[in-house]
Amino acid sequence: MTDPRPATLVEALRQAASQSPDHVAFVFLQDGEVESARLTFADIDRRARAIAARLRAMAAPGETALVLYGPGLEAIPAIFGCLYAHVIAVPVMPPRPNQPASDLAAVVADARPRVALTTEGSLARMRQQYGDDPFFQALPWLTTDGSEGWAEADAGPETLADPNPNDVAALLYTSGSTSLPKGVMLTHKGMLIQPFELPTGMDRNVKLAAVSWLPLYHISGLFSIVIMPLYPNLTLYNLPAESVVERPRRWLQAISRYHAIACVGPNFIYQLCVDRIAPAERAGLNLSSLFFASVGSEPIRAETVEQFVEAYAPYGFRREAFFPGYGLSESSLGVSGRSFSSPPLIRAFDRQRLAHGQAIPVDANTAGAKGGQKLVSCGPPGPTMDVRIVDPATSTVCPPGQIGEIWAASEFLSRGYWGRPAETEETFSAHLADTGEGPFLRTGDLGFLCDGELYISGRLKEVIIVRGRKYHAQDIEAAAAGSHPDLGTVAAAFSVPVDGTEQIVIYHEVRPECPAPDVEAVSAAIRRAVAKAMQLPLYAVALVQAGTLPRTSVGKIQRYLCREEFLEAQAAQAATEVHV
Repeated sequence: MTDPRPATLVEALRQAASQSPDHVAFVFLQDGEVESARLTFADIDRRARAIAARLRAMAAPGETALVLYGPGLEAIPAIFGCLYAHVIAVPVMPPRPNQPASDLAAVVADARPRVALTTEGSLARMRQQYGDDPFFQALPWLTTDGSEGWAEADAGPETLADPNPNDVAALLYTSGSTSLPKGVMLTHKGMLIQPFELPTGMDRNVKLAAVSWLPLYHISGLFSIVIMPLYPNLTLYNLPAESVVERPRRWLQAISRYHAIACVGPNFIYQLCVDRIAPAERAGLNLSSLFFASVGSEPIRAETVEQFVEAYAPYGFRREAFFPGYGLSESSLGVSGRSFSSPPLIRAFDRQRLAHGQAIPVDANTAGAKGGQKLVSCGPPGPTMDVRIVDPATSTVCPPGQIGEIWAASEFLSRGYWGRPAETEETFSAHLADTGEGPFLRTGDLGFLCDGELYISGRLKEVIIVRGRKYHAQDIEAAAAGSHPDLGTVAAAFSVPVDGTEQIVIYHEVRPECPAPDVEAVSAAIRRAVAKAMQLPLYAVALVQAGTLPRTSVGKIQRYLCREEFLEAQAAQAATEVHV
């Protein structure tokens, strides 16, 4: 890492371009396998300056610019071009063919961009798809494919002035929300506090590699791009997300091929590597170079951690490389995480007491057999974070062992939601009722601290209350998992109103090789498993084909969309539930 540490992302890129101009910072693997493009720090800096000069003629400092790029490296100088011009970058997922205009239009309506950056090819496709929509016609477009040929002299000195560290650098629109999209305001200061620290003793002068497939409109994907200049000797190999989800071996193959020290992914991608890479396909992999295999972004399953370690230990993967953590866009990514050379901590807690909001440790050897549930620690809170477990009803700190909402305070939090002062106040300005301490960020996630370690137990908005008792959707899904050999690993549990009471429905994917399962037998197995583990009857079970449950762009299951689908089908008397 450069020393002294840069105060802004602009300063970070300028230092990297000055100190290591010819170092290849990014390599793109077309289809996840073939090297097709690369960028040095000098390339990024030169193109970013040119893009900044064009942007200054289209948007004023502090205004917003959409950044719509598909897989590839074109988005990287575009992001830094926005930063150089002091224009707020708004990375957004490019629309897929036949995707309705509503998703993109909603972001445009909220962010109010003055310009949109993309490539010639993407613009042609969007013009054909959305050309008649008012939101599309009203946007000025800047295509940056040819920016490497733009005159460098176009970037005057005013485009290179450093922004304030507290200035908003980017808006990241939250995914999976049931409400209208909200743009989280990320600052230069907040984004620079989360860099990946190299393990003690590692030579910082040796050329190193990392592998990423998360897109830049995902918090971890954006961070992997903008903090790269902090590591002048590190090369990031970037894979298209769709190619990795389609064939997870490509991810592990790239890690092995380039001797990567770091990778990042949600729980589901590690599970896919277990489920979809046959033992014969694992031959030739070497994962011994990994020091930092981050897992987060969604609930981390103890079974996934254990299964991945067991599956890939013969190929050099060390348990100590797993790095479970907890964070969210609103906190500028990180809230807690484990330290290097410390294996993931998995503890068992009384399942029944968890359902009543209490975290009571039990013997891990009896977990499952005697109602124990294994949870993965997300590590201790970070050194800049003040984390409290708070009763959301009373806004007072919970006693030890009680589950509550996770509140976090730090000078590095994001600045709130773009153009939404009321929601910003509600989420970012919470105060403890008894002491008046604050402000805190209300994360909306439920968890507890045990021996200084943070555990996530559920999502406040995904708590299901049946007959006065609270259940977490992922607990119900975990109880159903593995109850029948035809079942896959992905499920969605949610509640629906029935005659004035809340009832539980579960959608569960079947394995790809079981397109026509015995619906009655499989559904009955799910019901038995949930009843045994949770003492909870299910109102309905629906079996769906593998890969068909609605997900966000990075694979998170969208339970609320499953709920809407079920209610619509029920209203049309075409529900696919199976009753016993």
